[in-house]
Amino acid sequence: MPEWKQALARDISSIYFHCPIHIAKELARVEKIYWTAQMPKDGLTTSEEKMISVITRNNKNQQPVIGLDYSLDISCMPYMRTMMNSSKYSSAFI
Repeated sequence: MPEWKQALARDISSIYFHCPIHIAKELARVEKIYWTAQMPKDGLTTSEEKMISVITRNNKNQQPVIGLDYSLDISCMPYMRTMMNSSKYSSAFI
């Protein structure tokens, strides 16, 4: 794993998603994902499925997550927007 991905995994583990490091290393493999609850999961990689599982489970608002838009920018900083069950969008740029 390159050094920048190791740093990203550490940040995902401690700052962004608050998950164990072995899960964060798996999540660091995802560079971009757009997912909604209506989409079939058969075209997703195991890392993308794990990210969706972590995001839908770690929900502070206790509302079902129906969509996820995640990407890394050119400096490898993650940006994420989640869509909740209500008509409002919950934007969490991390």
